[in-house]
Amino acid sequence: CFRSSHSRRGVLKKRGWYNLSWKDRYFVLKGQQLEYYSSEGAFKGNEVAKGNINLRDCHVSEHADSECLWAFAIQDVMQNRTFYCAALNEQERAMWISQIQQASKLSSRMESNQQD
Repeated sequence: CFRSSHSRRGVLKKRGWYNLSWKDRYFVLKGQQLEYYSSEGAFKGNEVAKGNINLRDCHVSEHADSECLWAFAIQDVMQNRTFYCAALNEQERAMWISQIQQASKLSSRMESNQQD
């Protein structure tokens, strides 16, 4: 079964946590989860994601990096970890940042609706 209910997906570069090199990863944004796979084929083949970033209460911002021109940072406050990614161009970076920001704000909207 092909997964179709994703708000955004595509290739970004991701800097490793231990090995600081940049690698292409296929990212899938669904709700407040940002999963990444080794490739689009891995995603479509229903392979297990290489990683998952819970965007609840995350901060995302542009990030200057000499190796990747269109880089941005996702700061996971809960895990005290920062993920560094880079888009292929400025427009793609702006779209990813905007959608990640929207996803991180879902929790505050859902919590306020539950309290009503």
